[in-house]
Parts: sequence; structure tokens; C-alpha cells
Amino acid sequence: PFYEQQIWFATKVYVREVSGIRRMMEINIALFETPEGASSYFEDMLHGFNESNPWALSKIISRVSGVRSFLYIHYERISGLRTISVRSLIDNAIITVIGGGYLEGTPTPAPLIEEILDIAEMQELKVISSKKP
Repeated sequence: PFYEQQIWFATKVYVREVSGIRRMMEINIALFETPEGASSYFEDMLHGFNESNPWALSKIISRVSGVRSFLYIHYERISGLRTISVRSLIDNAIITVIGGGYLEGTPTPAPLIEEILDIAEMQELKVISSKKP
């Protein structure tokens, strides 16, 4: 665990080649002891992203009932790498879907933003359905 009240963390990286270009996506799931702990982490991330780039404020975007999520797009001027991340809060869980990043030290572009949003929504729905009795 990296954060207060975090009790579990898992990550999976997916790489796929499209027209000779490798694209990368990462999915992280973090569980917290309480919904308040997860909410505190979520609010800190949202605030931190908005403080670091006030010209491109992150906004709550979720279309799934019971989920709070926001989108953040980061552009590195030196490498030209654009990363797209969606962070979702569901009870005591935080799901993060990140498109783009570094793979073996090489900038690897993100899939299309629509694909990242779709994957984030699928992950949100999986977590919600796993919590129902």
C-alpha cells in the first residue's frame, strides 16, 4: 500500500500494436479500508491535477450511477507523449485507467480517448456488479 488506509493494489499493463505503432494502456485498482479513505485519495488526486494544470481542469465525467470519475490529459512537451487517465471512485475502490506512458524507456502513445473511456466504464461496471449481493 502506498496511501493511508490503502489495503490492496493491483496493476495490469496492456500493449498492442496498431499499424506498426505500439500503444499502451494500464489499469490499476486500489482498495481502501473505508469509503472515506478512498474518497479522500480521490479528492486529493482531483485537486492535485487541477492545481498542476489550471488551464485544463479535470472534470467529473462518469455516466455510471454511483460512480465519481474524472478525466485528465497530460502532454509532455519534450517527448511529445500524451497520456490520458480516468480515475473512478466506487465505494472503497479507486480504478485508474491510463492510456500512454513509457514502455522499456520508450514513449508509447495512448489508444484513442474513446477507447480509454469505454475501458474505464467497463471496469466501473465490473466493480459495481461485484459488490451487489
